[in-house]
Amino acid sequence: MRYINRLFTYLLTYMQNGLQLNPDKSEALIVGTANQLHAVTSAVTSVSVAGVDLSVANDMKALGVVFDRRLTFRKHSMAVARSCNYHSQAISHIPQKSR
Repeated sequence: MRYINRLFTYLLTYMQNGLQLNPDKSEALIVGTANQLHAVTSAVTSVSVAGVDLSVANDMKALGVVFDRRLTFRKHSMAVARSCNYHSQAISHIPQKSR
């Protein structure tokens, strides 16, 4: 809870400098165990932060990492594998220089 309070203090300082959250580019992610999520997600559809209602997402991408509600990183590992396959295929199409 201490970290959440520090986060809200940071957000309030951010907002006092005239900056605003863009609800079209921002979303909230509720993280927990399966039982915790079952109890919360049916009741919570949005979260209000600094007077802005943010929609609750099932997963989100931040700095290239895909986070899901249970922090399994399954979607992230699938995205990394897909990217590696794409780039390895692209490299295989580069002709080798004959010697």
